[in-house]
Amino acid sequence: MDTYPIRFGNFDIITDKFFIELDEENHFNRYRAITLKSDFYSNNFNFSTQRYLRYCDDFENKCGKGGGFWFSNNSEKQFGTSSEPGNLNGSGSSRWKQRAFYDFLRDVYSYLQPKPVYRLSVYDKIGDMTINAVLQKEKTEKYDAVYNLIAGRVGN
Repeated sequence: MDTYPIRFGNFDIITDKFFIELDEENHFNRYRAITLKSDFYSNNFNFSTQRYLRYCDDFENKCGKGGGFWFSNNSEKQFGTSSEPGNLNGSGSSRWKQRAFYDFLRDVYSYLQPKPVYRLSVYDKIGDMTINAVLQKEKTEKYDAVYNLIAGRVGN
């Protein structure tokens, strides 16, 4: 592309004081790990980059390898032609690269303006359960558990 892509879409939850991003399985792979190792993350952030790096190592196999999870027309315009789905030896997944870049842009955006981004991962724990497991529960249990986690991160 002749210009860098700088539009990264909406945040998952938008409030007057902060944004929340819920990072599902497809956000944890080798390309996101590259962005997380940037010196940019030596500043204070509202999520643990070390924990996110561990998730990238431990759960890359959970990232989607088919359809729009592996490539899209737009991601291939931005990051080149993808290898065959699931083949990480060649050029890999253009969509994984695009998602990692957009996550990085969201974090930069958070740093440049006074409204922080709080990241939650489906692998984060609430008690002895992952957020993913909590989100599968009945509404009242789910909302109370997720609300308490968010309130703890935000400090309210």
